[in-house]
Amino acid sequence: MALKAVVLYNFQAEPGNNELSVREGETVTVIDQAVGGGWIAAQNSSGQSGLVPEGYLQIGSGGGGTSWSESGPLVSNPEASYQGAAEDDNSEWDDDWDDQSVSSYHGNGHTEEESGTSGRMAHGPSVKISMNKFPFSKGPNPEVFLLANPVASSRDRLPIYLGEVGPVWLYPTTPLDCIIADPKKESKLYGLKSFIEYQITPNTTNRHVTHRYKHFDWLYERLLEKFGSLLPIPSLPDKQVTGRFDEDFIRMRMERLQAWMTRMCRHPVVSQSEVFQLFLTYRDEK
Repeated sequence: MALKAVVLYNFQAEPGNNELSVREGETVTVIDQAVGGGWIAAQNSSGQSGLVPEGYLQIGSGGGGTSWSESGPLVSNPEASYQGAAEDDNSEWDDDWDDQSVSSYHGNGHTEEESGTSGRMAHGPSVKISMNKFPFSKGPNPEVFLLANPVASSRDRLPIYLGEVGPVWLYPTTPLDCIIADPKKESKLYGLKSFIEYQITPNTTNRHVTHRYKHFDWLYERLLEKFGSLLPIPSLPDKQVTGRFDEDFIRMRMERLQAWMTRMCRHPVVSQSEVFQLFLTYRDEK
């Protein structure tokens, strides 16, 4: 028998969010309780289905649900989960983004769920739960992540010390630096597409890696996604479509990329991040 639930508060769905509008006292059919993030998939008597906040429903066994006044206070055990994007894009270093803007890349995400502390909900006025993303966030709502109370991994911990002006980032004992040099014009698809590759040599390995401008663009997007809400990430020099193979332009771009990389290398947080270290050591086996 289908699981029924009684709506405790009015809920107005937002267009485009796959939500379902419900009214207080209405009985709906529960489709899926494992949606996560404090939502339940439900269907109304008209056959319309969508997401409804978990706290807005009183779930009972099949048949018609009982009213709020008969059931007494509702005890809920809300769940909040942080869901990273689970897309594994193997074409991040592919050459198809030449004439396009860099698409958003999400690394191998994982989902952590931790039940919150159960507490009694008072019967009060309707409160709209907003699941909108923050302007700087390309992932799920940070509120959901914070409510999940996740355990931080040791590699994500940032060392600090208490200085005269307060907490200060701990700088690495050996300053990181890199040199960008030897730009070369390369081609692919039997010469149909041409591009400039730069040699980047970090002082930690003294082994050069080659990267194109689009790889710098990829790094910038990842740093902005990871640290943009906390740290000022400077912009890259503009991409130029015409005249990009002129010697003067190549030299000027290399100098600006060098200045950008030097600034990133000197930052105690960015320079030690996993994505930045990957950029400095990744070798494309051709």
